[in-house]
Amino acid sequence: MLPELPRQTSPKAAHPATLCQGCPARYRHSPRAALTVGDCDATLVHVPWHSSCSSCPGAGRSSKNTCGESSPRTPRSPSSSTVEWASGGWKRRRGGRIGGSQTVGRTSWTSGFARWAGRSCGATRPRRSASGARKAPGSCPRRSPGPPPPEVSVDPSQRRQAMSGTPQRGTRKIQRTDVGRRAFLTTGGRALAGLGGILAAGRAPASWAARELSLLTAVNYAPTSDAKLTELAKRYTSLSGVTVRIDHVQSVQMPAKLSAELMGKSGHDIMSLEMHYPWLFQPGLVDVSDICNDLARKHGDWYPFAKEHAHVKGRWLGVPYLFTSFPGSYRIDLFEKVGEREPDTWEDLLRAGRKLKKLGHPVGIAISQTTDSVSSLYSILWCYGAKDIAEDGKTIAINSKATETAVDYVNALYHDAMDPAVLSWDNAGNNQWLNSGKGSWIHNPISHYVVAKETKLPVAELTGFHPSPAGPAGRHTVGVPRSLGIWKFSKNVDVAREFLKWFFEPAQYHEWIMSGDSYNHPTWRDMENHPVWDVDRKYKPIKSIAQYSHLYGWPAPPDERIQLITNSYIIPNMFARVVTNASKPREAILWGETEIKRAFERS
Repeated sequence: MLPELPRQTSPKAAHPATLCQGCPARYRHSPRAALTVGDCDATLVHVPWHSSCSSCPGAGRSSKNTCGESSPRTPRSPSSSTVEWASGGWKRRRGGRIGGSQTVGRTSWTSGFARWAGRSCGATRPRRSASGARKAPGSCPRRSPGPPPPEVSVDPSQRRQAMSGTPQRGTRKIQRTDVGRRAFLTTGGRALAGLGGILAAGRAPASWAARELSLLTAVNYAPTSDAKLTELAKRYTSLSGVTVRIDHVQSVQMPAKLSAELMGKSGHDIMSLEMHYPWLFQPGLVDVSDICNDLARKHGDWYPFAKEHAHVKGRWLGVPYLFTSFPGSYRIDLFEKVGEREPDTWEDLLRAGRKLKKLGHPVGIAISQTTDSVSSLYSILWCYGAKDIAEDGKTIAINSKATETAVDYVNALYHDAMDPAVLSWDNAGNNQWLNSGKGSWIHNPISHYVVAKETKLPVAELTGFHPSPAGPAGRHTVGVPRSLGIWKFSKNVDVAREFLKWFFEPAQYHEWIMSGDSYNHPTWRDMENHPVWDVDRKYKPIKSIAQYSHLYGWPAPPDERIQLITNSYIIPNMFARVVTNASKPREAILWGETEIKRAFERS
């Protein structure tokens, strides 16, 4: 009998429930649980690490890091040296001043920036007021009276531990940089223009003063991105008078949290949506096609997988704002020690991995119930010509010779080149493993490197990146897009729309995307030359990764049922049955086919 694979849960949590038929996410609690819950009357979906379910015989534990709770510490602030647009090119600003700036920009991107903004980037003409009179160059709207924005705090110790495994000591306050008059005219002036005409008359509607806008997002693995988002939220408050509250939860908690809010028709106004979430939660999402179409007119289209993620049945249900990628991360020194270069193909990885394991530094891919595992194993399936769903979106195609070849490859890679610990990894496990110095290669976003640099780990200098490996059927990998959507039940839909328009104006969006050290990639084609790709010379191989990135379930079109396959971890469990010798390859594939059929039937 196949042993239970460890889940991303608290060691104390044990919940015997199976699928909740009344929840939109149909979230699976245990891959082989026998109990049936029936319709869900609980407020939250039955997820053992997140909530306690009143209608199940089991008893889960309430999470201590759900949104709304505070902690005494805040995430690290961005560096005091930032890059911003000023007349004549990109400037590096130190200590909040523009004086003595150093041009570091790329002229090839500035034309795209101007086209995106819909005006000359260097223009500094005074704006006209509602009456038509020109406003003084330094004038700005008065802030409507209202409560000050609340301090939003995140638990950085949990975040650090999740990404690097390094205990945190002491506290570190968010560093604030002062914005002078010239800087405001250059960037802040455009921020005002980004309020879509609402503030053009000099003040926001009086009814906004007492409004609070709430935004739910997953904890970003680049901590400075969350700090910058909080900073931008406070800036919006100062411009509009609307208090903006930002809550963060761990990414594994998002399906449960979103399901609970949709079921209860209560919660946040704006939320971050990942992968197929816009499809899964489409009944509750506001159509934001007007915002997306306006952005497309300004700077062109999104990458195909980013558009497929949020463009649901002819309507935009979210505005894509980032994607994360899965390059190969390797220890340059260890590969050189065994006479190998960075692997270009999966077979190259197997050859090098055999040598590296003998050296005491194996390679690693999670084969566990994590989204990292889903992403890496989909990449291998595609590169060997396999797929779980056919192009028509209806035919289950996992039972094929190509799938058997991919399973055989992973079985050999696991036994000959990998660390057995991959069976128990969560999404942070491979990060910690590589940064500890034990591992030599992982398939993962660059968050481990961002943390290694920030915490000055020696491994940072020894880490390199390369494109996701290719296989007999070409080079394919997963791109994980995120978009910002609005709940229909929100009482602040109008304000939420204005906030999104403001956030995606060039000044704000550029400032936010630059804050994440390229962990967050821009989703538009015309930003392939954006300065974010050049913040570290090691990121060069990642720049083209969007060209061969896909959503889960590719080549099938996006579908809410594919998210159910993801939530059930069918793909990792199929591979796990083989590498643990619980099933032969053909048996495991037949099991996977049956489970995918069940996922389609219950949708």
